[in-house]
Amino acid sequence: MGPSSSRLGGGPLGTGHLGRDPFAFGVGALLGRAWELLRPDLLKHVGFLVTLVLLELILVGMAEAVKSSLLVLFLSLVAAIVGSLLASGHLLAALERASGLTPTFGDFFGVRHRALTVVFAMWLQALIPQLSGLLLLLFAWLLSLTGGDVGVLVFFVAGVWLMLYLGFGYMITIPLVLDQNLSPWRALTTSARALRGRRLTVLGVLAVLFLINVLGALPFGLGLLVTAPLGPTAIVAVYEALFGITGRLPGRRSTLASSWSPPLR
Repeated sequence: MGPSSSRLGGGPLGTGHLGRDPFAFGVGALLGRAWELLRPDLLKHVGFLVTLVLLELILVGMAEAVKSSLLVLFLSLVAAIVGSLLASGHLLAALERASGLTPTFGDFFGVRHRALTVVFAMWLQALIPQLSGLLLLLFAWLLSLTGGDVGVLVFFVAGVWLMLYLGFGYMITIPLVLDQNLSPWRALTTSARALRGRRLTVLGVLAVLFLINVLGALPFGLGLLVTAPLGPTAIVAVYEALFGITGRLPGRRSTLASSWSPPLR
């Protein structure tokens, strides 16, 4: 069964632009598409990012101001949940733009319609690579106690590699949850299968984004207001290239198909 007919999650792999253009999944094309998704709504993304940072600062400040350890723990947990949830607002807005909709500022908060699923998926996306890698690093530490230098090196390298491998593989988990309404676990496995053999391209995209954010941080960090939202739109560009956009977004439904036609290499 070819990639264009095999179903991964709620949508078939290959029905996106990658299915029509084998050169669409390149670093340049993906970053170009990410900028196309960001540019029309740049001020909204910047405003949402500022709102998110201010909200996080308020919650952290409240946690530091109280004296009860239980209340501090509760507020810290709330801050983590709210931060995880709202951070996906950039993804939702980019998905709406890709589906032909014009997102409003309020749409950035539309993830509330799938709040529990999104938060759980984000935590799994972060924890599974870290715990898997840390387990191998633990073996490396235990071997170091016995003097097995070669084994230590092997397990250390394997641990770092596993964290990166799984981390890159889970890159499009949240778009799958938002656009195809998949369960967290199915979104994780679908993302990993879809990006199998494409992690070098993902690494290239992330490397370029890192350099862009470094440059954005130079003028007192103010440039990050523009460069930071490019990361989520790049994730949506990767997702769109593989699956297209279904339009089954939380709180809204698109009547337009994704219209991006990537340039041939």
